[in-house]
Amino acid sequence: KKRGLLSADFVVNAAGLGSKDIAKTIEVDLPIEFEKRRILYTNRIKERLLEPLLISFEMGFAAKQLTDGVIYLSYLGNDLKPSYSMYDFHLKAAEVGMEIFPPLEHVEFRTHVDGIYDSTPDHQAILGGVDGKTGYYHAVGMSGHGCMMSPAVGNALADIITGSEPDIDVSCLHFNRFEKNQLVFEPRVV
Repeated sequence: KKRGLLSADFVVNAAGLGSKDIAKTIEVDLPIEFEKRRILYTNRIKERLLEPLLISFEMGFAAKQLTDGVIYLSYLGNDLKPSYSMYDFHLKAAEVGMEIFPPLEHVEFRTHVDGIYDSTPDHQAILGGVDGKTGYYHAVGMSGHGCMMSPAVGNALADIITGSEPDIDVSCLHFNRFEKNQLVFEPRVV
């Protein structure tokens, strides 16, 4: 619903999946693609099987046991592309998971959650201003890490906006890196 014109000296686009639409309002085309992720949840298991997070980048698998005993896990391999069936996903996650961690053969898949990553071409966030757009800043493209990184991102952007030196140098994550072909590739995406 349109509510009229809002005016501000500074605007930070931190809208996650809505960031592309917001950027379009000032004619900025964000290089963000939406990637589906699926997490499976098992039955509760009394004994602790997984401490802490188990990740195999080579086999495309990640799993963790929550405090209530439920294990959540996902298959992240490149060979299974959306739109895959739930059966295919369960089968692949179970197959790879049991190969890496045999005790998983005793769990039951109970439910799943689908989510979306807002991913940039290099799987790194876009942080800071936009050349030629005074007062407009990005904190977007977190690829599923936004909550984890938000305190540091918020502090860095506050420093940038106020003209202070950020505690963490985020200049390599500026929007202009795409125009300059200076991407900062994330080596491992979960």
